[in-house]
Amino acid sequence: MKRNSQDAIQSAAISYANRGWQVVMLHAPHDGGCTCMNGNRCESPGKHPRGKAWQENATTSDEEQLLQLFEKWPISNIGLLLGPKSGVVDIEFDSDEGRAAADKYLKECYTPTYRSSRGVHRLFKWSPELPQITKADVEGLEVWIGGDGAKATQSVMPPSVHGSGTQYAWLEGLDPDTVPLAEIPESIITRLYNHAAGDEKIHEAKPSARAIVGEQITEGGRNDKLYKFACSQARRSPNIDDAAEQGDLLDLLRAMNLAQCKPPLDDVEIKKLCNSAIGFIRSERSKAGTRTVGYTIHGLAYEHGEWWPGDWELTIILSDPPLYRLHVPAWKEFTVDGSGDVTMSVDAYRDPSKVAAAVQAATRKVVLDESPRVWPAIWNGREGKRANDEGPAEPPRRGLKAKLLDAAKTENPPTMAKRHVIVAEYLAEKLSQLHDADAPDELGGPVRIKGERGACEVWFKWRKLWQDGLMTGHVAKQEPAELAARLGLTKGDQKLYPARGAARSRYTVLTPAHLAKLEQLLEGDDRLAIATTALEGSAS
Repeated sequence: MKRNSQDAIQSAAISYANRGWQVVMLHAPHDGGCTCMNGNRCESPGKHPRGKAWQENATTSDEEQLLQLFEKWPISNIGLLLGPKSGVVDIEFDSDEGRAAADKYLKECYTPTYRSSRGVHRLFKWSPELPQITKADVEGLEVWIGGDGAKATQSVMPPSVHGSGTQYAWLEGLDPDTVPLAEIPESIITRLYNHAAGDEKIHEAKPSARAIVGEQITEGGRNDKLYKFACSQARRSPNIDDAAEQGDLLDLLRAMNLAQCKPPLDDVEIKKLCNSAIGFIRSERSKAGTRTVGYTIHGLAYEHGEWWPGDWELTIILSDPPLYRLHVPAWKEFTVDGSGDVTMSVDAYRDPSKVAAAVQAATRKVVLDESPRVWPAIWNGREGKRANDEGPAEPPRRGLKAKLLDAAKTENPPTMAKRHVIVAEYLAEKLSQLHDADAPDELGGPVRIKGERGACEVWFKWRKLWQDGLMTGHVAKQEPAELAARLGLTKGDQKLYPARGAARSRYTVLTPAHLAKLEQLLEGDDRLAIATTALEGSAS
């Protein structure tokens, strides 16, 4: 495997881990075979994990821990542990039948998508509503779920190298930096349960109301299965207290009872089941309403079943690239400057989990995604549903993301707000607090160390220094690398410490020459002068 390919794989692994995805270290194609003990006899070179306990060793570790794994196994592919730990499901196909099914069910799904040597993989959000199975086939689509209690599974991820020499690659505009994970379409979930219903061993983990559609229900399971189906249908009703909708539900249960129950239940029992289901969903929605009321504390408004901006205001800063500043008066006491402002990049604004992360980083206390399913629905909204045999139509609901943009203000950045200058100021601010040390800081903070030739150097962990800026959106993802190029930093300025051993960490080393270039970018900024003066002092 070429060195540049391995560097790209290592960078991708760090990027995936930063998303909370569980990265799996895989063997790789090598010398016409595989790096595993089978070598040229391996039947799946570059596709299988390293180690027997790979599912336990999959990691969302920080950069340094992943670098240690790549130092241990310098030639490796990478995989993604599927299921609840990563929160990801993989749907792929490698046949004409699968392609037709993808066009039928997944055509309008905008979600991270990549190409392998055989076909196309689409990644979706894992959900506890999915059947607890490892894999299912839906009309030629291979749906890899990896549910709780199921056998662990993983997918080879870009830019890993296939045994044929081709690379796994994201489709243009459909990489995880561009589009967030989408929800699995309801039509696929229904077919997954129909698949699971045909296998008692698989299905026993989590029976579902969907599984009874079309099947014959025999004595002994009639009440239980009809009740689950009634709850499923009642949950789809936009107003379960409406008499007409309650009547429709009762009629549907009566029809299913006569058509599928052998022998049918009497009508009194069907009415009881219907009323019990209505009562259960009414209680469920009451509890859900109690949970969501918490967001009104932050200044949001809840009207007619939808969330509205309320006191929240959005300002688009017309910098290059643009930034989004969210102003929430209720957060003034939590933000350091007392402004109640949270600034983020366009990429962060598009993703509810990144918005929540930016808010928590800026306020230290506000957690928007405490309920993992409520916040994404509030921020993104939801798609409408057409009326079908499984339930009535549901109108689409626009999320806060779109509603805030409707009323957003715009603001021009300051004259000196050239992006590279802003990013250089951020670095200078971090370097203005240097102190002497005999060795690099284990946590990665910048310290001043006397080099081999007597000159002082600044050692720090590059990603650690930019972490706050990237999290809050003050610094865009590509900007630290662009600044590094302006300062003349190369791979030669990356050093491992300690020089030997398994627990080494990678540090960036700035010399007086690098700081001189930084000073030129800032045109004599006082904070850099402090850093430069300190660097010229006597280090330990």
